[in-house]
Amino acid sequence: MANRIPFASSAKPLSDIAAAESPLQPQPWPLGEGDPGDFPFPQPALAAERPLLLLVDRRQAALTPAWRQRLLQSLSAAELVRLQRFRLPRDSDHFLLGRGLMRAWLAQLLGCGAADLPFTAQAHGKPVVAGAPHFNVSHSGDLILLGLHADRAVGVDLERDRDQLDWPAIARRYLGEAALLQLQRDHTDERARRQAFLLIWCGLEARLKADGRGLSGLSDLLASTRDGGSGAPSGSWADVCWSLRLPEGYQGAAALQPAAVAATPLHDTALHATALHATAPHAPAVQSPFLESRAGASDQGSGGRASASTASGAIHIASP
Repeated sequence: MANRIPFASSAKPLSDIAAAESPLQPQPWPLGEGDPGDFPFPQPALAAERPLLLLVDRRQAALTPAWRQRLLQSLSAAELVRLQRFRLPRDSDHFLLGRGLMRAWLAQLLGCGAADLPFTAQAHGKPVVAGAPHFNVSHSGDLILLGLHADRAVGVDLERDRDQLDWPAIARRYLGEAALLQLQRDHTDERARRQAFLLIWCGLEARLKADGRGLSGLSDLLASTRDGGSGAPSGSWADVCWSLRLPEGYQGAAALQPAAVAATPLHDTALHATALHATAPHAPAVQSPFLESRAGASDQGSGGRASASTASGAIHIASP
């Protein structure tokens, strides 16, 4: 069993991370080598216990003009409009890489053109492709993480460690004073406290993105995992979230929707996504507490990381 992510509990807000085995290791994606569509993508297996994960590190290779052009050609007209709304080149490149590379992966699996994939949105803004595996994307700093699973909803989250991050305020607001005090007791070094908080937060975001509701479902998710005081994850969300082995300075997590509550697989019904989008009301967007630390990210929709309604499939709590 890989490392599990702790949860908040009403009696004991945080628990230690089990140190049984190594975290999950995402497969590196050699950005800039060959054609995006020619990359030998891993193939998802039905009923797999863990998600497939691909990691792009932009420090390893530049986004070449040829790759940029190919990825731009794979986007829809609506995605190109969203791309133009980002004020900073870094933010637009993150969206282009996240959505473009996920399109390339799904297109190879489905045997179609990347630009032909019919992206739609579920009730809370989670991007889906009817007939395709479940997917999710996250980015932070120089990293872009893509997750995929054949028949269970998946959520992934990345966070770059930043000295200026006001993590105590976020912890107090979303996890409660008791959780903040326990983090401060358990770790005497400020950097260790911040990294521990980021790992917990990534686990929460990954679960929320797999669940499909984003931050709007945080209180329900925390309530469903209370264990009566032991502080260990329990209930249907136990044993479905893993920490990740990432480059220095980053924390991350991946989660699968529990099998007990998993929805009908997208590849089993082509109308699943559009039916959800058409019949369920849209929840009001909940701002991610990390938005302020991402200067220049002007897109508040499912391609930025601001809206909790973009709970999966795109970038951070918003996704591509």
